[in-house]
This record gives sequence, C-alpha cells and structure tokens, in this order.
Amino acid sequence: MTDGVARIEAEDAALVGEWRRVVDADASGGAAIHYDGPNRYPLDASEVGEGLRYCVALGEAGDYHLRIRMKRSRIGEPDIRDDERNDLWLRHEGRFWMKLFANPPWEEYGWDGGLDFHHLTGRRPAAMLTFDEAGVQCFEIAGRSEEVRLDALVLTKAP
Repeated sequence: MTDGVARIEAEDAALVGEWRRVVDADASGGAAIHYDGPNRYPLDASEVGEGLRYCVALGEAGDYHLRIRMKRSRIGEPDIRDDERNDLWLRHEGRFWMKLFANPPWEEYGWDGGLDFHHLTGRRPAAMLTFDEAGVQCFEIAGRSEEVRLDALVLTKAP
C-alpha cells in the first residue's frame, strides 16, 4: 500500500473453483479473470462457491473504499437485462458474504463498486471494508453472476 492506496491485479489470486485467467488486451496487464460458474443468487449467500483470496499490507486500521474494474458482456445473449452479469460476493475477516456490484458500460472495462443491501434495507452504499487492525489483512471475492470478467481492485483509505 502506498499513500493509502493499494492496487491489486485480479489475476494475482490463486484461482480456485470456476475462475480462469483470460488474455485480454483491454485489461490492465493484458489479462483478467473470468467467472465460468452459474448464477449464485440466494439472498443468504448459502451457495457461495470458492472465494478468491486477496491480501494487502495496511499501514493503519480503518475504513477503506473498494473499487473494482470489471467488464460485462452480452456476446451471445443480446437480450440480457442491464442488471445482470454485474455482481460478485465479497467478505473479509471470515465475516458474512455481501453482494458487490458494478455497472460499467457493456463490452468495456470500467471502475465501480457498490454493496447491494436492497433486499434487506433498500440501501446500495459505495463498497467499503472496515479493517480493525493494521498489517496484512485479507478479503475474498466469489462469483455471483455468470460471465463476469474481473480485471483489478483498488483499496483506498477513507478520510
């Protein structure tokens, strides 16, 4: 982490389950990861597949904004709704899984990141993780929507 910002290439994780690395000239570093699994939508996250683990050395405890760079594609299925192929599961420190979503333009990589609690509270806040301690801290991302391509993640210390 440098000056409160950590950038992580998604493909740096040890890939497990239904994730695979893809070569993509539009992705940072020329590669991204693709989720080939099924939609995993149960609201209680009871069917979350294997998570990808990302660890970062934090200089201080606190709240960190999480942004993801991802791509959504309609290739082969042009009638897909705007709210599909855009979300993942997120958790940290072994806590509960949360729905993480992004809405970049179709067929392009874009930065976004929100937590979706609409099914519980109607809220859709910006994605934020709270780390109780400085030092190496980890979080996990798992597939929720089919066909998601994940390129990079950025953690930024909140003011």
